[in-house]
Amino acid sequence: MNDEPNAQRLNREAFEIAKAAADEGVTPEIRGRADQIAEQIKALRAEGNADESLLTDAYLDVNWVRSNCTLPSSTRVHWYLEDKRKAAES
Repeated sequence: MNDEPNAQRLNREAFEIAKAAADEGVTPEIRGRADQIAEQIKALRAEGNADESLLTDAYLDVNWVRSNCTLPSSTRVHWYLEDKRKAAES
């Protein structure tokens, strides 16, 4: 079975949860969802039949959230944060 739809869904959810953490801070709900997504990513990686690039970005996003936004983020989260910073300066 191809897990590409699951990988794409997790990729989207991970980015959404990272954006929520950037906007609202890391709440217990956001942290809990990041933990759930991390476990699902781990399971898909173990199966070995999903696009690793999707899972890598998702993993970076949820680990950034799980670290209270201290670990390096994915490139897409970096640009989201940069856009927020620029908007705040305007």
